[in-house]
Amino acid sequence: MSSPIISVVCSVKNGENTIGLTIESIINQSFKDWEFIIVDDGSTDNTSLIINEYAKKDMRIKFIKTDGVGRGNALNLAIKNSKGYYIANIDADDPSHPQRLEFQYLALKKNKEFSLVSTNYSLISGDEEPFWENIDCTSIDNIKVIDITHNLIRNNPINHSSILVKKKDLENVGLYDVDRQCLFDYDLWIRLAQHSYRLGYINQKLSTKRFHKNQSFENKKRLNYLQESLKLQKRAIINLNGNVLDFLFAYGRFVYGLLPQNVRKLLKTVWSRDGVLW
Repeated sequence: MSSPIISVVCSVKNGENTIGLTIESIINQSFKDWEFIIVDDGSTDNTSLIINEYAKKDMRIKFIKTDGVGRGNALNLAIKNSKGYYIANIDADDPSHPQRLEFQYLALKKNKEFSLVSTNYSLISGDEEPFWENIDCTSIDNIKVIDITHNLIRNNPINHSSILVKKKDLENVGLYDVDRQCLFDYDLWIRLAQHSYRLGYINQKLSTKRFHKNQSFENKKRLNYLQESLKLQKRAIINLNGNVLDFLFAYGRFVYGLLPQNVRKLLKTVWSRDGVLW
């Protein structure tokens, strides 16, 4: 059997409520030359049973079970067991648009100077299922891939569940950092940029980001998260030739993150612009 063009990877832990919908969103892709590698990283619910049922019906789905090796290790395990030229990540609770892989593949094929292409996304909450609009992929010539490499200086503009990236480039930068506890994706994007790989963005809603009732940063881990985010942002500023204003913005963003959630939501609504780059 020839190698697939795209390897979709996913790590999951206790995702029984959403993993089925996410798997089906890949099975229903208009682009068919894929494999789907799912690593269950120590689930104690019915996640493994659900994945096994899908794997029995579709040989393109490969299931790996661990006792809990951590997210970085789980993602790297999926990539190391992949055979595709491209890697597409999907988080266990973020289903994709049915034309996502086709659209991104055509975009990277046309824009070979990019190592990675990400997309806009739709916000969903709880057990909500996304509503998708049909996209004419023949209009790819009219879709601009925006270079967002240097946007990493100001924030993380990339939805992890929206990426398609060249596997060889991931391998060249060492894959995910297994020693990290959070922000695995932001760290990886910065390392790609440091190695002069270009990161692109399509302002088309081809992915999702799900919010849960218990998925709030209003907890004791938030300060550690903000501190780690600031460290990464400062690293991006230094390595991507930022300036003093970028450092001031980074500290301002840190202070903004300390504000109560309802205040942040209000400010985000006021400041928001088209796309997800802000």
